[in-house]
Amino acid sequence: MPYSQIIALMLALLIVVDAPVDINPFMSAWSVAAFWLLKATAFALLVFRLAGNKKIGSIGLLQEKLQWLSLFALAIDFYVFDLKIFIAHLIAWPTPGLVNICSLGFYLIYLIMAWAACWLGLKKRGLATISIQDEIDLRLRLVLPAIIPYLAVTLAGDIIGRVQWPGFNDFINSAAGEAISVTIAFITIIVFVPLMIKFIWRCKPIPKGHVRDLIEGFLRRSGLKYREILLWSLDGQRLCTAAVLGVIPSFRYILLTPCLIQNLTPEEIEAVLAHESAHVRRRHMLWYLVFIGIYSLIFYRLFDAVWIWLVSQRPFLRAIFDLRDAPPGIVSLLSSLPLGLALVLYFRFLMGYFMRNFEREADLAVFDAQGRPWHLINALEKLALISGGIRNQPSWHHYSIAQRVEFLQDVAQNPSLKTAFLKKLRQKKALFLLVASFLTLLPGLLPVKSWEAIARRNLTQFYLEQPSNHGKARPKSNNPELD
Repeated sequence: MPYSQIIALMLALLIVVDAPVDINPFMSAWSVAAFWLLKATAFALLVFRLAGNKKIGSIGLLQEKLQWLSLFALAIDFYVFDLKIFIAHLIAWPTPGLVNICSLGFYLIYLIMAWAACWLGLKKRGLATISIQDEIDLRLRLVLPAIIPYLAVTLAGDIIGRVQWPGFNDFINSAAGEAISVTIAFITIIVFVPLMIKFIWRCKPIPKGHVRDLIEGFLRRSGLKYREILLWSLDGQRLCTAAVLGVIPSFRYILLTPCLIQNLTPEEIEAVLAHESAHVRRRHMLWYLVFIGIYSLIFYRLFDAVWIWLVSQRPFLRAIFDLRDAPPGIVSLLSSLPLGLALVLYFRFLMGYFMRNFEREADLAVFDAQGRPWHLINALEKLALISGGIRNQPSWHHYSIAQRVEFLQDVAQNPSLKTAFLKKLRQKKALFLLVASFLTLLPGLLPVKSWEAIARRNLTQFYLEQPSNHGKARPKSNNPELD
């Protein structure tokens, strides 16, 4: 699935998880239903109008804009309409995980509405090549591999939380229990997600013949271990690409689309395979997992320390007191905004920077495989033309094809550029790991206990300075030690 869709999905999860559920709703159920239908209609009409605009060039960029628009509509549902409260009331056994899963369903509803309205707009422009049912089916199958692991982990957490064995819950909630749970979930995802994607994307083994013999011969010479070579025909003739799926060799699949096989020469196919093989040899997929793990670890380690420091600052505490009469949904939204911003900045810009350079590093593998970059350049130019003239289209996780071609040409003329680039990339990876290690250890070096004492004193002073508090209790912090 597109990387931008993964980030959007993470933001959707943040929206539904942080939405308030234990408050009185702002409106009645009938009022919420009426306003939601009105908003959903306006959303669909807006998407239809955008898709029907002939000035919109790239369909991919349009789809990316629509997913951000879906997030905006989702935030209104859960922070203005308090939709999560009504969802919890409709579920017979409203466990937190199940409520969040059902809430996430509204994000899928907006995506489906966006896909359908976009298809209608494209049909109006004469650009729709498949039926609306096939379009929605295709889009869902691209998104599901990122959603299903979350569903499985969340439901497993709900089930484990209901286990009543003596001492079991205490162990699961301990540091050792959490570490073991995360490790099991991590291994399970690595092993079973490639199998799941193979099934959902309807991948079939490439039949025996010249193309398969060509691919097998190249992979054998490059020493890349894999389980199967698959034909990825989910997107019909619209997608011209290749991919390597899976970290463990026994669960690793090589994917090629029919468009790529039909339009590239054998030498060009080998150049593309050299690029994909380099992702494995350079352990780029493991690096992506490292980026995700480090983000989670830094967030887990720094969150409490940052919150205690903020509460120890009187201007911040004053702002909290000033919000005590605001709707709970608005307060929750304001508290979620910094987390969402941090997520976007980290994955979209920091990780995106490394992803672009990993792609460039994989492009350079063609020099080791073929000595010259011309077959890869020809393949890139063909794919740009077949995909609708996207040669100069920017991407946050890929350099444009024009930039990739220019870099390969420069290296062909000056081979020292390759050595310099690889050295610089190694230095940046080392710097990233060094900074990440420092941020992980930082909470242990900070005067958190001193901040806690200041925070308690500030809370007491603010409480005493508010003799008429409208009959409301003082606001609670997110850290039990401060309450």
